[in-house]
Amino acid sequence: MEFELIRPGVHRLVAEPASVTVGLIVGARSALLVDSGSSTEQGRQLRRAAARATAVPLRHVVVSHGHWDHIDGLAAMADLEIIAHDSLRPALATAGLLGGGSAAEASVPPVAADSPSSRGAADTSDPHDGAGPHSPSGGTGPNSAADSPNAADSPDGGGVTLLASIGLRDLGGVTVEIAHFGPAHTDGDLIVAVPEARVVFAGDLVETLGPPQFDQTSDLLGWAKSLDALRGLLRPDTVVVPGHGRLAQAWDVDHQRQGLTAIWDQAEWAYRQGVELDQVYAFDQLEWPWDEATARQGIAAAYRALARRLGPLPG
Repeated sequence: MEFELIRPGVHRLVAEPASVTVGLIVGARSALLVDSGSSTEQGRQLRRAAARATAVPLRHVVVSHGHWDHIDGLAAMADLEIIAHDSLRPALATAGLLGGGSAAEASVPPVAADSPSSRGAADTSDPHDGAGPHSPSGGTGPNSAADSPNAADSPDGGGVTLLASIGLRDLGGVTVEIAHFGPAHTDGDLIVAVPEARVVFAGDLVETLGPPQFDQTSDLLGWAKSLDALRGLLRPDTVVVPGHGRLAQAWDVDHQRQGLTAIWDQAEWAYRQGVELDQVYAFDQLEWPWDEATARQGIAAAYRALARRLGPLPG
């Protein structure tokens, strides 16, 4: 398990068994991880790999979203500043990472999806049933600092920063921009951009290992809007680092947005026509991106959102 250099000061590592991409961003004064791996032991391994990659002290870890393969290594990182979206507050509190609780051997409650078996072949079940931290955004407290756009490098010694939208970290000559564009893949996605290096860590907003994954919190319209916002950050030579898979470029972002929009537009038409959920995929003249299981998950996510927006299915 070793980090590879993408651009000066920016590294990535693919951690198995979930094939999850972990980032390492290094400045003159401190270093920052993007995601923590899928277990406490993997979190420890990542810290050792980071120490081999740089002598600069590791002081921060950003959680791109709350699925287990990105968050379950946090128990090995309680001494670092943990930066996450505010929707993860309940999961972090339960794990003892908020309020001064010990997290030496804590395990963050899983927010399923992205399981090794589902990667590349979506499951038709709802992986978020009965699980998942959902809470209103906003609020500050002893372990929270909402929206700190001018924040520099935080002091040594851990703590949790919960963001509602944006934050900055100055690692010493390297500025890291952290942003939440709204509910998308989950209700708590963060992207991490390194403008000087022209690298953006997109988490699971972008997938290149397989089709996108959906859960009970996925918002297709919000996801498309988030990809529009992400697209606005990209220059012709910007490298996009997805949560799983090969390095990506702008056209990969465009391709995923087109697929999500195709599912939403057709699902909305079917909903307004009163087509039952289990009949939408096979409905005449509708064409779907990706494989059947992924499309059915996306249709189900769209129908949940449409029920909230439009009320009960007509007819």
